[in-house]
Amino acid sequence: VPPSKYNHARDWSGGPLERLIRANIRVPNQTIGDFNAQFAANFMGAERVRDLCAKFGPDTVDAAMAELLDYSERRMRQAIATAPDGVYTGEDWMDDDGDSDEPVPVRATVTIKGDSIAVDFTGTAGQVPTNMNCPFASTIATALSVVKSVLTSPDIPFNEGALRPVAISAPYGSLLNPKPPAPVRARLTSSYRAYNAVMKAMAQATPEQVIATGFDTTEAVCLSHLDDGRYQISLEIFGGGYGAGPTRDGCDAVDSPMSNCSNIPVESLDLDYDYFRIVDYSLRDGSGGAGRHRGGMGLRRHYEILKDGVTYATYSDRFRLAPEGLFGGLPGQCATTQIKRGETTIDLPAKGKFELLKGDILMIETGGGAGYGAPAV
Repeated sequence: VPPSKYNHARDWSGGPLERLIRANIRVPNQTIGDFNAQFAANFMGAERVRDLCAKFGPDTVDAAMAELLDYSERRMRQAIATAPDGVYTGEDWMDDDGDSDEPVPVRATVTIKGDSIAVDFTGTAGQVPTNMNCPFASTIATALSVVKSVLTSPDIPFNEGALRPVAISAPYGSLLNPKPPAPVRARLTSSYRAYNAVMKAMAQATPEQVIATGFDTTEAVCLSHLDDGRYQISLEIFGGGYGAGPTRDGCDAVDSPMSNCSNIPVESLDLDYDYFRIVDYSLRDGSGGAGRHRGGMGLRRHYEILKDGVTYATYSDRFRLAPEGLFGGLPGQCATTQIKRGETTIDLPAKGKFELLKGDILMIETGGGAGYGAPAV
Protein backbone atom coordinates (compact mmCIF):
# COMPACT_ATOMS: atom_id res chain seq x y z
CA VAL A 1 0.00 0.00 0.00
CA PRO A 2 1.69 3.27 -1.05
CA PRO A 3 1.92 6.05 1.54
CA SER A 4 -1.26 8.05 1.02
CA LYS A 5 -3.82 10.07 2.91
CA TYR A 6 -6.87 8.08 3.92
CA ASN A 7 -10.13 8.96 5.59
CA HIS A 8 -10.97 6.65 8.49
CA ALA A 9 -14.74 6.79 8.13
CA ARG A 10 -14.67 6.41 4.35
CA ASP A 11 -11.69 4.11 3.73
CA TRP A 12 -11.36 2.01 6.87
CA SER A 13 -14.68 1.23 8.54
CA GLY A 14 -15.72 -1.45 6.06
CA GLY A 15 -14.21 0.66 3.29
CA PRO A 16 -11.72 -0.23 0.53
CA LEU A 17 -8.56 0.12 2.64
CA GLU A 18 -9.81 -2.23 5.34
CA ARG A 19 -11.00 -4.71 2.71
CA LEU A 20 -7.59 -4.57 1.00
CA ILE A 21 -5.75 -5.22 4.26
CA ARG A 22 -8.10 -8.05 5.24
CA ALA A 23 -7.68 -9.72 1.86
CA ASN A 24 -3.89 -9.81 2.26
CA ILE A 25 -3.72 -11.18 5.83
CA ARG A 26 -4.06 -14.91 6.49
CA VAL A 27 -5.81 -14.39 9.84
CA PRO A 28 -7.44 -10.94 9.65
CA ASN A 29 -9.52 -11.45 12.79
CA GLN A 30 -6.28 -11.74 14.80
CA THR A 31 -4.71 -8.59 13.37
CA ILE A 32 -7.35 -6.01 12.44
CA GLY A 33 -7.67 -5.18 16.13
CA ASP A 34 -4.07 -3.90 16.07
CA PHE A 35 -5.02 -1.36 13.42
CA ASN A 36 -8.09 -0.31 15.37
CA ALA A 37 -6.01 0.17 18.51
CA GLN A 38 -3.55 2.40 16.66
CA PHE A 39 -6.33 4.47 15.14
CA ALA A 40 -7.90 4.87 18.59
CA ALA A 41 -4.58 5.95 20.10
CA ASN A 42 -4.09 8.57 17.39
CA PHE A 43 -7.63 9.87 17.79
CA MET A 44 -7.15 10.15 21.55
CA GLY A 45 -3.80 11.91 21.13
CA ALA A 46 -5.29 14.43 18.72
CA GLU A 47 -8.16 15.06 21.12
CA ARG A 48 -5.76 15.72 24.00
CA VAL A 49 -3.79 18.23 21.89
CA ARG A 50 -7.01 20.03 21.00
CA ASP A 51 -7.92 20.11 24.70
CA LEU A 52 -4.55 21.68 25.55
CA CYS A 53 -4.93 24.29 22.82
CA ALA A 54 -8.43 25.14 24.01
CA LYS A 55 -7.21 25.56 27.58
CA PHE A 56 -3.90 27.40 27.05
CA GLY A 57 -3.99 28.62 23.44
CA PRO A 58 -2.06 27.24 20.43
CA ASP A 59 0.88 29.65 20.85
CA THR A 60 1.49 28.60 24.45
CA VAL A 61 1.26 24.91 23.53
CA ASP A 62 3.72 25.41 20.64
CA ALA A 63 6.13 27.24 22.94
CA ALA A 64 5.89 24.50 25.58
CA MET A 65 6.60 21.80 23.00
CA ALA A 66 9.61 23.72 21.68
CA GLU A 67 10.95 24.20 25.22
CA LEU A 68 10.59 20.48 25.93
CA LEU A 69 12.73 19.70 22.88
CA ASP A 70 15.31 22.30 23.92
CA TYR A 71 15.33 20.89 27.47
CA SER A 72 16.09 17.38 26.19
CA GLU A 73 18.88 18.75 24.02
CA ARG A 74 20.48 20.63 26.94
CA ARG A 75 20.35 17.57 29.19
CA MET A 76 21.79 15.32 26.46
CA ARG A 77 24.65 17.73 25.78
CA GLN A 78 25.45 17.97 29.49
CA ALA A 79 25.56 14.18 29.71
CA ILE A 80 27.71 13.72 26.60
CA ALA A 81 30.18 16.29 27.90
CA THR A 82 30.90 14.05 30.92
CA ALA A 83 32.35 11.32 28.66
CA PRO A 84 36.01 11.56 27.60
CA ASP A 85 36.67 12.84 24.09
CA GLY A 86 37.96 10.20 21.73
CA VAL A 87 37.30 7.75 18.93
CA TYR A 88 36.02 4.33 20.00
CA THR A 89 35.15 1.26 17.93
CA GLY A 90 32.95 -1.79 18.40
CA GLU A 91 32.00 -4.81 16.34
CA ASP A 92 29.52 -7.67 16.46
CA TRP A 93 28.17 -10.24 14.00
CA MET A 94 24.96 -11.90 12.98
CA ASP A 95 25.39 -15.68 12.68
CA ASP A 96 24.34 -15.45 9.04
CA ASP A 97 21.73 -13.81 6.84
CA GLY A 98 19.58 -16.91 6.40
CA ASP A 99 20.84 -17.35 2.82
CA SER A 100 24.50 -18.22 3.34
CA ASP A 101 26.39 -19.53 6.38
CA GLU A 102 28.82 -16.61 6.50
CA PRO A 103 28.80 -14.34 9.59
CA VAL A 104 27.59 -10.80 8.86
CA PRO A 105 29.69 -8.04 10.49
CA VAL A 106 28.31 -4.84 12.00
CA ARG A 107 30.90 -2.18 12.88
CA ALA A 108 30.48 1.10 14.73
CA THR A 109 32.86 4.01 15.26
CA VAL A 110 31.81 6.39 18.03
CA THR A 111 33.43 9.83 18.14
CA ILE A 112 32.88 11.96 21.24
CA LYS A 113 33.86 15.62 21.01
CA GLY A 114 32.75 18.07 23.65
CA ASP A 115 28.98 17.95 23.99
CA SER A 116 28.28 16.07 20.76
CA ILE A 117 28.70 12.51 19.59
CA ALA A 118 28.85 10.82 16.18
CA VAL A 119 28.10 7.17 15.42
CA ASP A 120 29.32 5.89 12.05
CA PHE A 121 28.57 2.37 10.81
CA THR A 122 31.10 2.36 7.95
CA GLY A 123 32.59 -1.13 7.67
CA THR A 124 29.26 -2.86 8.19
CA ALA A 125 28.28 -5.53 5.66
CA GLY A 126 26.31 -4.59 2.59
CA GLN A 127 22.59 -5.21 2.40
CA VAL A 128 21.55 -8.85 2.17
CA PRO A 129 18.97 -10.62 -0.04
CA THR A 130 16.95 -11.82 2.96
CA ASN A 131 14.73 -9.86 5.34
CA MET A 132 17.49 -9.12 7.88
CA ASN A 133 18.14 -5.59 6.56
CA CYS A 134 17.54 -2.69 8.95
CA PRO A 135 15.87 0.53 7.67
CA PHE A 136 17.95 3.59 8.47
CA ALA A 137 15.23 4.98 10.76
CA SER A 138 15.61 1.90 12.96
CA THR A 139 19.39 2.28 12.87
CA ILE A 140 19.04 5.85 14.15
CA ALA A 141 16.72 4.71 16.94
CA THR A 142 19.13 1.94 17.91
CA ALA A 143 22.23 4.12 18.13
CA LEU A 144 20.38 6.87 19.99
CA SER A 145 18.98 4.34 22.46
CA VAL A 146 22.47 3.15 23.37
CA VAL A 147 23.85 6.67 23.77
CA LYS A 148 20.91 7.76 25.91
CA SER A 149 20.83 4.65 28.10
CA VAL A 150 24.59 4.73 28.73
CA LEU A 151 25.11 8.45 29.32
CA THR A 152 21.84 9.84 30.64
CA SER A 153 19.03 9.16 33.08
CA PRO A 154 15.43 8.02 32.41
CA ASP A 155 13.98 11.40 33.41
CA ILE A 156 15.27 13.06 30.22
CA PRO A 157 12.37 13.12 27.72
CA PHE A 158 13.13 10.93 24.71
CA ASN A 159 12.17 13.25 21.85
CA GLU A 160 13.64 14.97 18.80
CA GLY A 161 15.70 17.27 20.99
CA ALA A 162 17.60 14.27 22.37
CA LEU A 163 18.78 13.51 18.83
CA ARG A 164 20.20 16.96 18.07
CA PRO A 165 23.66 16.36 19.61
CA VAL A 166 23.95 12.89 18.03
CA ALA A 167 24.98 12.40 14.38
CA ILE A 168 24.33 8.91 13.00
CA SER A 169 25.46 7.64 9.60
CA ALA A 170 25.59 4.36 7.68
CA PRO A 171 26.65 3.76 4.08
CA TYR A 172 23.72 3.71 1.66
CA GLY A 173 23.23 0.18 0.44
CA SER A 174 24.56 -1.37 3.63
CA LEU A 175 22.83 -3.74 6.04
CA LEU A 176 21.88 -0.75 8.24
CA ASN A 177 20.81 1.61 5.44
CA PRO A 178 19.52 -0.57 2.59
CA LYS A 179 18.34 0.56 -0.80
CA PRO A 180 14.66 -0.06 -1.62
CA PRO A 181 13.10 -2.52 -2.17
CA ALA A 182 15.29 -4.44 0.28
CA PRO A 183 13.28 -6.79 2.55
CA VAL A 184 13.33 -5.56 6.16
CA ARG A 185 10.79 -7.67 8.10
CA ALA A 186 13.40 -9.12 10.49
CA ARG A 187 15.17 -5.77 10.91
CA LEU A 188 15.65 -6.16 14.65
CA THR A 189 18.16 -8.96 14.08
CA SER A 190 20.65 -6.56 12.48
CA SER A 191 19.47 -3.69 14.69
CA TYR A 192 20.54 -5.63 17.78
CA ARG A 193 24.01 -6.16 16.34
CA ALA A 194 24.21 -2.41 15.80
CA TYR A 195 23.16 -2.01 19.45
CA ASN A 196 25.92 -4.41 20.52
CA ALA A 197 28.58 -2.72 18.39
CA VAL A 198 27.79 0.75 19.76
CA MET A 199 27.64 -0.60 23.33
CA LYS A 200 31.09 -2.19 22.92
CA ALA A 201 32.45 1.12 21.63
CA MET A 202 30.92 3.00 24.55
CA ALA A 203 32.47 0.46 26.94
CA GLN A 204 35.89 1.89 26.04
CA ALA A 205 34.78 5.40 26.95
CA THR A 206 32.53 4.75 29.95
CA PRO A 207 33.23 1.23 31.28
CA GLU A 208 31.17 1.70 34.44
CA GLN A 209 28.03 2.70 32.53
CA VAL A 210 27.55 -0.15 30.04
CA ILE A 211 26.37 -3.75 30.04
CA ALA A 212 27.89 -6.82 28.43
CA THR A 213 26.36 -8.37 25.34
CA GLY A 214 23.13 -10.27 25.90
CA PHE A 215 21.14 -12.74 23.83
CA ASP A 216 19.84 -9.55 22.20
CA THR A 217 17.85 -11.29 19.51
CA THR A 218 14.28 -11.43 18.28
CA GLU A 219 13.36 -15.12 18.38
CA ALA A 220 10.15 -15.18 16.40
CA VAL A 221 8.17 -18.40 16.91
CA CYS A 222 5.23 -19.01 14.59
CA LEU A 223 3.14 -22.18 14.79
CA SER A 224 0.36 -22.47 12.21
CA HIS A 225 -2.26 -25.07 11.35
CA LEU A 226 -5.02 -25.43 8.75
CA ASP A 227 -7.95 -27.64 9.77
CA ASP A 228 -11.29 -27.87 7.92
CA GLY A 229 -10.79 -24.45 6.36
CA ARG A 230 -9.89 -22.82 9.67
CA TYR A 231 -6.42 -21.31 9.64
CA GLN A 232 -4.77 -20.55 12.99
CA ILE A 233 -1.46 -18.88 13.79
CA SER A 234 0.28 -18.57 17.13
CA LEU A 235 3.05 -15.98 17.04
CA GLU A 236 5.33 -15.12 19.94
CA ILE A 237 8.59 -13.21 20.34
CA PHE A 238 11.03 -14.66 22.86
CA GLY A 239 13.91 -12.88 24.55
CA GLY A 240 16.72 -14.31 26.62
CA GLY A 241 19.32 -13.21 29.12
CA TYR A 242 20.62 -9.64 29.36
CA GLY A 243 24.31 -8.97 29.63
CA ALA A 244 25.59 -8.25 33.13
CA GLY A 245 26.58 -4.76 34.24
CA PRO A 246 29.17 -3.23 36.56
CA THR A 247 26.93 -3.44 39.63
CA ARG A 248 24.51 -6.33 39.06
CA ASP A 249 23.74 -9.55 37.23
CA GLY A 250 21.91 -9.49 33.92
CA CYS A 251 18.13 -9.83 33.85
CA ASP A 252 16.79 -13.34 33.26
CA ALA A 253 14.48 -14.29 30.38
CA VAL A 254 13.30 -10.88 29.18
CA ASP A 255 12.75 -9.41 25.76
CA SER A 256 15.78 -7.77 24.25
CA PRO A 257 16.60 -4.06 24.81
CA MET A 258 15.14 -2.72 21.55
CA SER A 259 11.77 -4.45 21.94
CA ASN A 260 9.05 -4.84 24.56
CA CYS A 261 7.16 -8.08 23.91
CA SER A 262 5.79 -10.29 26.67
CA ASN A 263 5.27 -14.05 26.53
CA ILE A 264 1.68 -15.21 26.25
CA PRO A 265 0.52 -17.02 29.41
CA VAL A 266 0.48 -20.79 29.00
CA GLU A 267 -3.14 -20.98 30.18
CA SER A 268 -4.22 -18.58 27.44
CA LEU A 269 -2.49 -20.62 24.76
CA ASP A 270 -4.13 -23.81 26.05
CA LEU A 271 -7.55 -22.18 25.67
CA ASP A 272 -6.97 -20.65 22.24
CA TYR A 273 -5.10 -23.39 20.35
CA ASP A 274 -5.86 -27.09 20.03
CA TYR A 275 -2.86 -28.22 17.98
CA PHE A 276 -0.12 -27.80 20.61
CA ARG A 277 0.38 -27.43 24.33
CA ILE A 278 3.25 -26.13 26.45
CA VAL A 279 4.95 -28.90 28.44
CA ASP A 280 7.94 -26.94 29.80
CA TYR A 281 8.31 -23.23 30.47
CA SER A 282 11.26 -22.42 32.68
CA LEU A 283 14.55 -20.61 33.07
CA ARG A 284 17.51 -22.16 31.28
CA ASP A 285 19.76 -22.70 34.26
CA GLY A 286 23.45 -22.05 33.65
CA SER A 287 22.99 -20.24 30.33
CA GLY A 288 24.30 -16.90 31.64
CA GLY A 289 28.02 -16.26 31.31
CA ALA A 290 30.07 -16.22 34.51
CA GLY A 291 31.74 -13.04 35.70
CA ARG A 292 32.09 -10.65 38.58
CA HIS A 293 28.44 -10.25 37.69
CA ARG A 294 26.66 -13.09 35.88
CA GLY A 295 24.78 -12.74 32.61
CA GLY A 296 21.04 -13.33 32.64
CA MET A 297 19.57 -16.74 31.90
CA GLY A 298 17.64 -17.59 28.77
CA LEU A 299 14.28 -19.33 28.77
CA ARG A 300 13.08 -22.80 27.86
CA ARG A 301 9.74 -23.28 26.05
CA HIS A 302 8.80 -26.79 24.92
CA TYR A 303 5.71 -27.54 22.82
CA GLU A 304 3.98 -30.90 22.40
CA ILE A 305 2.41 -31.05 18.94
CA LEU A 306 -1.12 -32.48 19.13
CA LYS A 307 -2.02 -32.72 15.42
CA ASP A 308 -0.32 -33.49 12.13
CA GLY A 309 0.13 -30.66 9.63
CA VAL A 310 1.57 -28.05 12.01
CA THR A 311 4.14 -25.69 10.47
CA TYR A 312 6.87 -24.04 12.53
CA ALA A 313 8.47 -20.90 11.06
CA THR A 314 11.14 -18.84 12.77
CA TYR A 315 13.94 -16.37 12.51
CA SER A 316 16.49 -15.93 15.26
CA ASP A 317 20.22 -15.55 15.85
CA ARG A 318 22.96 -16.35 18.39
CA PHE A 319 22.85 -20.05 17.51
CA ARG A 320 26.54 -20.12 16.52
CA LEU A 321 28.18 -16.91 17.76
CA ALA A 322 27.78 -16.50 21.52
CA PRO A 323 27.34 -13.09 23.20
CA GLU A 324 30.71 -11.80 24.38
CA GLY A 325 31.59 -10.79 27.92
CA LEU A 326 33.17 -7.51 29.01
CA PHE A 327 36.39 -7.01 30.97
CA GLY A 328 37.02 -10.71 31.54
CA GLY A 329 33.39 -11.83 31.74
CA LEU A 330 32.59 -15.13 30.05
CA PRO A 331 30.21 -15.53 27.10
CA GLY A 332 26.59 -16.54 27.45
CA GLN A 333 25.33 -19.77 25.95
CA CYS A 334 24.00 -19.86 22.41
CA ALA A 335 20.35 -20.58 21.65
CA THR A 336 19.17 -23.97 20.42
CA THR A 337 16.03 -25.38 18.83
CA GLN A 338 15.39 -29.10 18.48
CA ILE A 339 12.60 -31.49 17.57
CA LYS A 340 12.33 -34.65 19.65
CA ARG A 341 10.61 -37.18 17.40
CA GLY A 342 10.34 -40.54 19.12
CA GLU A 343 13.88 -41.62 19.95
CA THR A 344 15.40 -39.12 17.49
CA THR A 345 16.46 -35.55 18.22
CA ILE A 346 16.67 -33.19 15.24
CA ASP A 347 18.74 -29.98 15.48
CA LEU A 348 17.19 -27.00 13.69
CA PRO A 349 18.89 -23.87 12.36
CA ALA A 350 18.02 -20.38 13.55
CA LYS A 351 15.99 -19.48 10.47
CA GLY A 352 13.57 -21.45 8.35
CA LYS A 353 10.26 -23.29 8.05
CA PHE A 354 9.70 -26.85 9.27
CA GLU A 355 6.82 -29.34 9.21
CA LEU A 356 5.89 -30.95 12.54
CA LEU A 357 4.11 -34.22 13.28
CA LYS A 358 1.68 -35.23 15.98
CA GLY A 359 3.70 -36.29 19.02
CA ASP A 360 6.74 -34.13 18.23
CA ILE A 361 8.24 -32.08 21.05
CA LEU A 362 9.50 -28.73 19.76
CA MET A 363 12.20 -27.61 22.21
CA ILE A 364 13.08 -23.90 22.06
CA GLU A 365 15.85 -22.68 24.36
CA THR A 366 17.03 -19.08 24.08
CA GLY A 367 20.51 -17.83 24.82
CA GLY A 368 21.92 -16.31 27.97
CA GLY A 369 23.70 -13.01 28.51
CA ALA A 370 27.44 -12.58 28.94
CA GLY A 371 29.23 -11.80 32.17
CA TYR A 372 30.82 -8.51 33.26
CA GLY A 373 34.27 -8.61 34.85
CA ALA A 374 36.42 -11.65 35.51
CA PRO A 375 34.79 -14.33 37.68
CA ALA A 376 36.25 -14.98 41.12
CA VAL A 377 38.79 -17.79 41.12
